[in-house]
Amino acid sequence: MKEVIQLVIKKEELLKALTEEQRAEAKALEKKIDLALRGDFVEGRNVIVHINGWPHERVRRHLEKLYREAGWKIKFNSEQRDGEWIELS
Repeated sequence: MKEVIQLVIKKEELLKALTEEQRAEAKALEKKIDLALRGDFVEGRNVIVHINGWPHERVRRHLEKLYREAGWKIKFNSEQRDGEWIELS
């Protein structure tokens, strides 16, 4: 019987990996963002997407990477009075 050697998990692997719950959160936010972009994008103006609660850090980083690679400028914002939102241009 062959012995399976398990390698130590690297920090970079964990930072890139999303759990099932985080994947679902990212997919839901991506759907909401894409819907807003399709409906509201006009060259020279920002699109604001209001969100309910600050996303998990891994989810935020994942979405920032996806949208930047797709040519968007993306910024997550939070203010006590106004809540949380994502701004894209």
